[in-house]
Amino acid sequence: MITASAPGKILLIGGYSVLERPNFAYVLAVDAYVHATVKPRKDDKILIDIPQFKITIETTTSEIGTQNNIPAKFVLNAIKIVLDYLKFKHISVSGFEITTQSDKQFSVEGGKSGLGSSAAVTVATVAAILKLFKITDIDLLHTLAQYAHALSQGKVGSGFDVAASCFGSVGYSRYSPEKLTIDSLGKLFETELDYDVMGVNMPPGFKLLAASFPKDSMSTTFSVNKVMEFKKNNKNNYLTIMDKLNEANEEAIDSLEMEDLNSFVKFFEEGRVLTKELGKLAGVGIETDEHTKLIEESKQNGAFVCKLPGAGGGDSIVALCKSEQDKINLKKFWKKKGLKILDVNVISSGLRVETGS
Repeated sequence: MITASAPGKILLIGGYSVLERPNFAYVLAVDAYVHATVKPRKDDKILIDIPQFKITIETTTSEIGTQNNIPAKFVLNAIKIVLDYLKFKHISVSGFEITTQSDKQFSVEGGKSGLGSSAAVTVATVAAILKLFKITDIDLLHTLAQYAHALSQGKVGSGFDVAASCFGSVGYSRYSPEKLTIDSLGKLFETELDYDVMGVNMPPGFKLLAASFPKDSMSTTFSVNKVMEFKKNNKNNYLTIMDKLNEANEEAIDSLEMEDLNSFVKFFEEGRVLTKELGKLAGVGIETDEHTKLIEESKQNGAFVCKLPGAGGGDSIVALCKSEQDKINLKKFWKKKGLKILDVNVISSGLRVETGS
């Protein structure tokens, strides 16, 4: 029996700018995991169990196909891509049983956690099956997971969430999109993604606090499409703000690494304001005035820095606090505001794979 556990993520720095290569983002891995457990079979049957969605599927190694419209699509597509790779490499394939399970932090009553369960379950599924067939190459795993995740979404995203589930908390620059849009699976399996990851150390003493909004939610696909529409119709303005945003983001990441907290907060805030401006120009509420008010109040109640992570829009809010007491104060304040606290902490490590009896 093999269990692969992939962590969730919070995109702290680089929302929207990470879509453009070679812009750098900083994505945090958190201690909430999606687990995939695989047991081998001696026949060609594949039994899939996803208890959280009350889904059970029985298929075979030759019949499994890609899916786009059911809750199990991320698991099914991950299985399909791995099996295609194994067959391409002329590796003998047998059946297996696989069960996936998400930690409770991924489900928040009345709202979305934004922790990236789809990326995590994709990575965990790919990792568990590869390990079953004695393959542990993390770069290969990452490539297959990126392709499977993009296939499930029906688009090629930046891939920062998949990278965090594989590598942990990292600075990340996306791969060239065309690397995953080639027609031949054979060419895909021989293609190296030109992404870049680097370790970024969180200063000691920093405490993460994250929460979800009980009712607010904005579709990431909708908001990204609105920004891309703005890019298409206002290319020069888009490029100007994106250059400024990436410069501020890189300065913030560098300052964090050097533990220059005064510079970090300066450039972090600059990036947040630019992202809000991008939303206004694109006609989408990446950070509304109401959200801005909450962020400023949060900084008066324990937050050192605070923002709407990732694509923004009101799914979740995140803060870094300089002490445990500041975190306690902020938690009390957010609870009074009706926010749902997410029980997560920053971790440096990514995927873990364990073998049991």
